[in-house]
Amino acid sequence: MLTKDLLRYHISGKRIKPDLVDTADPFLLHFAERLLALYEGSISLRRGELEELARSEVNVHRDLKLARGLLKELDERSEYLPAGETPFPERRAELFSASAERIRSGTLPEKMEDLRQGIFAEELKKFPRGEIYGDLPENECLLRVKKTFPKELLERYNMDLVRSLLLYSSRLEVTAEEGDVQELRRVFKYLKFFRLLCKASTLPGKKKGEETKFHFVIDGPASVLDNSVKYGLLLASFFPAVCRLRNWEILSEITLREGRTFLLKLDHASGLVCHFENMGAYIPEEIRLFADHFRENGGEWSLAERSAFRKLPGGENVFADFSFRNTSSGRIFDLEIFHSWHKSRIRERLESVEKGELPDYLLAVEKSGVKNDPLLLEKLSSSPFVLLFSRYPGVENVCKFLTSAAEKRFCPKKRSSSAGN
Repeated sequence: MLTKDLLRYHISGKRIKPDLVDTADPFLLHFAERLLALYEGSISLRRGELEELARSEVNVHRDLKLARGLLKELDERSEYLPAGETPFPERRAELFSASAERIRSGTLPEKMEDLRQGIFAEELKKFPRGEIYGDLPENECLLRVKKTFPKELLERYNMDLVRSLLLYSSRLEVTAEEGDVQELRRVFKYLKFFRLLCKASTLPGKKKGEETKFHFVIDGPASVLDNSVKYGLLLASFFPAVCRLRNWEILSEITLREGRTFLLKLDHASGLVCHFENMGAYIPEEIRLFADHFRENGGEWSLAERSAFRKLPGGENVFADFSFRNTSSGRIFDLEIFHSWHKSRIRERLESVEKGELPDYLLAVEKSGVKNDPLLLEKLSSSPFVLLFSRYPGVENVCKFLTSAAEKRFCPKKRSSSAGN
């Protein structure tokens, strides 16, 4: 990701357009190649020393902001050796105390060489390489650099330029052709994995013979009151998955410059490339841990494979986080998880469930998201369709909830005969 000072874009009226680079530009490819060679040839070098060498390459580039952005991309693909288990602060305190005592007693040698090889030799041996500030970032050593090709570095820069703008988005609107249904379902699955607020629907082709399109609107971090920074990172982490869709296009409202809002519009012709081959690696850790724990301790319940979305009568698609199958009866329940920033969608989803529009559909709601709404909290607490949880629903509680739901005969509210007239 790029910091705000490294963003490159231009504004025309109410439109904002990122200054994407030409990934086939020979000059930029050569520059990227030099940066890669510098890092790959600097294994074991300290971060501070490497930054000094890189600065000499970057400062002569005709576009300093672009050069610094590429350098940040490369640095994020580098792994440094941390301080390890050495308790540097404690060891420094001991060394400074011993030094202060020598000063007070007048026995501190004048020459630095005498300090290192004489009275403080044993103390300095307690520090790796004798470096008392080895825990500072500039003293970390470059361990390895992930294999990257010059063009790939430019592609990653373009992607992060867009992702970084999305950190200031109030909404992201995505349209894509149905195309590869499996890929589309995978994207919807990642929407849930990244816990994003989304409304999705299916749009018929505008012209005869045109393919059906999927349209989904995702709330951005600027529209979320709590944890907006974390939510923005989740949205930015999700975005590359959009670029795997067929004939995609996005519209996003970006709020920059003293609260002014601009429109970001991009499509598949922008050439953005998703390098996340294994999107499973970007599943939030708590979801992965829950799934692994459930497979081991789910008892009569197991995780089930099911369509990534279910359709409501009005055309909206909804997405469950998990599907569970009872090994005895074969009955399947879908469970959708609502975190603290999902409050705006809880009422409408519960209403759909209670009307019978979503059979065998259950909700898990984070308490902190509704604690300031007593009426909603009371409604959720008394609903047989809802499991309240703190932080993340536990496996044991989910199993009990599923068993209780399976034992009950739900009687969804019937629509009146005049409904829809």
